[in-house]
Amino acid sequence: MECAEPTRNERRLIKTVAIVEAQTLYRPFFAELLGEAGFGVVASSCQLSIQEMQATEPDIILIDIDYVTGDGLARLRALRKKLPQSMLCVFTGQIEESWAISLWLAGAFCVMTKLASPADLIVGIRQATLGTPYMDPRFRE
Repeated sequence: MECAEPTRNERRLIKTVAIVEAQTLYRPFFAELLGEAGFGVVASSCQLSIQEMQATEPDIILIDIDYVTGDGLARLRALRKKLPQSMLCVFTGQIEESWAISLWLAGAFCVMTKLASPADLIVGIRQATLGTPYMDPRFRE
């Protein structure tokens, strides 16, 4: 028996994620981690393409902000404007609270360091999907 393709409303029950990660080695890891946590990965790319994000309409966009081409903060602001329904979750190697605040002000709802464990990453994304902003506690250390 063949399963029917889920309707658009049924797909919306599963939170969808687009992954923007420059390092090819890590994209499958994030896709597997998020899939095991119950998220549906709808895109995985090395570049932050607003057109691709608009086409896939993800609930969450997970972005390695350290590798975004050009001004990362400007790109976040543009994404927030073009995709207001998507939660922007970023991770960065810069562990400075002022940088995390700049990312928030640019539109990120979840800000994590690259020191976050896989479990921390899922906690941050889940918290953001529930409408609560998340900042990795390492920014405050």
